[in-house]
Amino acid sequence: MRLNIGPVLLFSLLSCTALVAGPAAQTATQRIVTRHVAAMTAREIDTVVSEYAPGAVLINPVGTYVGRTAIRAVIRDIAASPLHLDAPAKQIYEGDFGYLEWPSGSGGTGAERVETLIVRDGKIVAQTVAEVAGGCPH
Repeated sequence: MRLNIGPVLLFSLLSCTALVAGPAAQTATQRIVTRHVAAMTAREIDTVVSEYAPGAVLINPVGTYVGRTAIRAVIRDIAASPLHLDAPAKQIYEGDFGYLEWPSGSGGTGAERVETLIVRDGKIVAQTVAEVAGGCPH
């Protein structure tokens, strides 16, 4: 399966405008992302990695990681770090897409962090992470 994540990556890296919010009821995507965030905050590496599809793609400011083994190494490094992981300040969901904004300084960088996740068939298939110095315009 080939994923076209170019538009999502472009959105995550170049824009901080909000997606249109989904329905009030919690969606399947929201449940998966919420569980993923809780496991990441608790540094539960196996749970975090299990949320990804086998061929998932993670793109962050450091590089591109394909597959659970590569993603596990990134998650393991984050979990082993002394970084404080706050809860997202903003969450927006629409269909298969989740958008998260993290508070300034979450992760110890002083920058606001923006993540976009795509969920299909109950698993994260793509995730982008970007740091935005000065925060996103709201």
